[in-house]
Amino acid sequence: MKGYSRVFGFALLLVFSAQGCGRFKASAALANTSWSLQSYGNSSAPTPVLPGTKITASFAKDGKVSDTAGCNRYSGEFVVSAKRVSMTRLASTQMYCLEPDGIMDQESAFLGAMEQATSFEVKGRELRIHMSDGKGALTFLAGPQ
Repeated sequence: MKGYSRVFGFALLLVFSAQGCGRFKASAALANTSWSLQSYGNSSAPTPVLPGTKITASFAKDGKVSDTAGCNRYSGEFVVSAKRVSMTRLASTQMYCLEPDGIMDQESAFLGAMEQATSFEVKGRELRIHMSDGKGALTFLAGPQ
């Protein structure tokens, strides 16, 4: 019976170690880069970021995501496993910006999309985060740190 316990324990160790490695490699693809949002919404007809506004995302190796949503600053947590991503505990400051017109709607759409994130892909300098509806995406470009 002891032999089975050791084999089972070793198998669990391997499974959790493999998950951790995938999580680290994938989060490394996101980390240490300042990502600037270019468009959001439906992938077939994306909405460009309003002129004069800046929405950014910074993913830290410790599983924290934060930056600016256009008017307010936000922060939260993210978990990556292979190419899957989920974001939780998103919170933002509560300022209200009047200009440019539509900035608060844009910010709300962005934060809502971040909460619906299910997968991502990085190609060159582009990060695309896909939403749970299968139709929407956030498209970012890597910028200077």
